[in-house]
Amino acid sequence: MTSYGQGALDAPEARISIEIHTVNKKNLEINCHMPRELRCFDPLVRTLVSKSISAGQITVHIQATFHREAPVRLLANIPFAKQLQEAYQSIENQLGLEKSPLTIEILSQHPELFIREENSSILTQIEPILRKALEKALDHCQMMKKQEGQALKKDFQMRLTLLKEETALIQKISLTEPSRYREKLQDMYEKLKITPLDEERILREIALLSEKIDTTEEITRLLSHYTQFAKLLESLEPIGKTLEFLSQEMHREINTLSSKSQNITIINSALKMKAELARIREQVMNVE
Repeated sequence: MTSYGQGALDAPEARISIEIHTVNKKNLEINCHMPRELRCFDPLVRTLVSKSISAGQITVHIQATFHREAPVRLLANIPFAKQLQEAYQSIENQLGLEKSPLTIEILSQHPELFIREENSSILTQIEPILRKALEKALDHCQMMKKQEGQALKKDFQMRLTLLKEETALIQKISLTEPSRYREKLQDMYEKLKITPLDEERILREIALLSEKIDTTEEITRLLSHYTQFAKLLESLEPIGKTLEFLSQEMHREINTLSSKSQNITIINSALKMKAELARIREQVMNVE
């Protein structure tokens, strides 16, 4: 589901602020953006997020302000600086250039001049701060997802009710189809003046048609799918993939109902069911 969460914690060592954005996606994809000083916590962040969110494209933004001491130590690479000085002097001598001092501006263009070293003691103090800030952001995310989930649940329940009503109508009409077809055959034979009336032939035709247009299995499976779908809506576990599967199965059964019948009322009901199911399938994509 699409959601947003924010969490921040201000401690004597640092202030950690975290934002989480989630968008719909079948699989879980986590993108972390954080200061270089905190990249050692990337695996921890991914683990905590994956425990809370099972699917979607998750973007985590982490900002940090260090109050006392930075979690890294920046040391000067003096041997490299000496080599750099010698190299510049060699260039000047060999090309006959005017000698100029090696300024800090020139040195700053060489990142190799600085050695970054983790300050493990500070990182140890920052980890629980980051954990709590991340938990706040995840809780906020879950709250928004719960609100969206409740809205989706009501929408699904309403559309399931409509599907059940149309299914009940089809079931009722399907029971009268053999007798309607019998009357149609008898009328056709009378108009063609076929005598004597071949009752046995009519019965045989009706039996064959009844087998072709029988919708008992499709309706039974549809009702079962409706029940399973409704039960899943009460679950606290991730249900998106199961709902997607059930929606596909319902679509298949409705297609079969439509193809089996020549009754315009049944065909129209099946079209209404397809329209409602299309809305359900679209919304199912938003379920984790």
